[in-house]
Amino acid sequence: MVKVGNIVLRGLYRDSVQLMEATEALRKLRGVVDAAVYMGTESNKEMMRERGLLTGEGLSAGPNDIIIAVAAEGDVEPILTTGRQILVGGKRPADRVTFEQALNMDFDFASISVSGRHVHRLAFPLLEKGVNLFIFSDHVPLDIEVELKRRASEKGLLVLGPEAGTAIVNGYGFGFANLVRRGPVGIVGSTGSGIQEVTCLLDAHGVGISHALGVGGRDLREDVGGLMTAEALKRLERDTETKVIALVAKQSDEKTVEKVLDIMRFTKPLYLTLLGMHRSKVAGFQNIPTLHGLVLTLCKEANFEAYEEAVRSLEEEVAMMENAVEKTGEPRGFYCGGTLATETALIWKWLGIDVSSNIGVGWVRGIADNTRSQGPTIVDYGSEEFTEGRPHPIIDPTHRNQRVVQELNSGGAGIAVMDLIIGYGAPDNVVEKTVEQLSGVRSGRITLHVIGTPKDPQWGSLEQLSKLPVITARSNALAAAFAAASWLGDAKIIRRVVSQMVLG
Repeated sequence: MVKVGNIVLRGLYRDSVQLMEATEALRKLRGVVDAAVYMGTESNKEMMRERGLLTGEGLSAGPNDIIIAVAAEGDVEPILTTGRQILVGGKRPADRVTFEQALNMDFDFASISVSGRHVHRLAFPLLEKGVNLFIFSDHVPLDIEVELKRRASEKGLLVLGPEAGTAIVNGYGFGFANLVRRGPVGIVGSTGSGIQEVTCLLDAHGVGISHALGVGGRDLREDVGGLMTAEALKRLERDTETKVIALVAKQSDEKTVEKVLDIMRFTKPLYLTLLGMHRSKVAGFQNIPTLHGLVLTLCKEANFEAYEEAVRSLEEEVAMMENAVEKTGEPRGFYCGGTLATETALIWKWLGIDVSSNIGVGWVRGIADNTRSQGPTIVDYGSEEFTEGRPHPIIDPTHRNQRVVQELNSGGAGIAVMDLIIGYGAPDNVVEKTVEQLSGVRSGRITLHVIGTPKDPQWGSLEQLSKLPVITARSNALAAAFAAASWLGDAKIIRRVVSQMVLG
């Protein structure tokens, strides 16, 4: 008989990685049917309730408490005790230092991963010391972000993030990043998954990057003013290794972008992909509609032979995808990467598909309940309502994967488009976990795009995807085009998207 138990650890915080690791450790114990270790937010408690994991004890938890929930055959108490020991027990590592001790050390960059409301306690002293920051935390108050970036700008320092969990500095990855080759392309992005998409596609075509600087999803909003976008662009302009620059954004204020670019004096080529900004040029610079199209343009600048080969291989892939198109029911998109979700919404909207989504832009219809699809629907599972107090879906895609299975098997969707992000920050078993969870699909089709490179530790497991009813696509733009073509029953749509939004 399966029993369910909860314990609440009050006033305790652990970051997404620690919560995921505790959950995975409990799931591996004998007799465990399901387990979840989350902060006690209302959305997390609702998700636990849906999975049959919430008891009265867990219901009493608040957002500053951790809930350990277990469903197991037999006695759950020893398993809950083990969960407590994982989160609060263990010996202090000998090489761990206090924050005060760290301030006396010599370093240029610091990565911060604490609850968003506590970021200021670490960030301001580090800026005073002259340290550049990568802030991995979500839910940082907006006024704190603005003040941090204002002070950093005055000191000529970088504050990367919050809410863009990717950066690569001198070949070193922060947050969610991939093992990509070094080269002449410098990237600035108010996006995480968008940077990963661009760097991985460049790597696939033999072109490397100098630096990739994720400045945070809100940086190009009017109230933040693009402070770190400007600082990051200045650094790439000065950097001797950088020969061409790209600026990527999923949501941005047009006047803020123009203000930032107008005050810069570039001697190097600069290309933009400002998703959803429907202009071919912004402040005199070319605005390319898709990330795949941006990559091809960067290849043309950096290595023309790589560009020619990329175009040839793209033609071959388009032909194969056209042959694979079969008429299906409604399309749905379920994403770990918010930029990729936004790009898919943009492509579907351009094709005349009426899209519902939680991505928070004015050019698509919002959805009142993110757990219920309304026609062609795109859900970003990396948005704040899904990540508060629980692992980011790149770390644990279980909730997203369960939605894919449920929507396809219920007949609500005919085809689902999704991402699979590997590399730094993603667990080593993310491919195996995804294959196991999607093996329950009994109807419909999946088009899937992997963001990663052959050097990433999970790459060797990708062959397991052959066990699933999936069509893989080289880029997110191609995956979005294939899903739209399948629903509309017109294979020519793929070539139309490529010719006008990728090669255009």
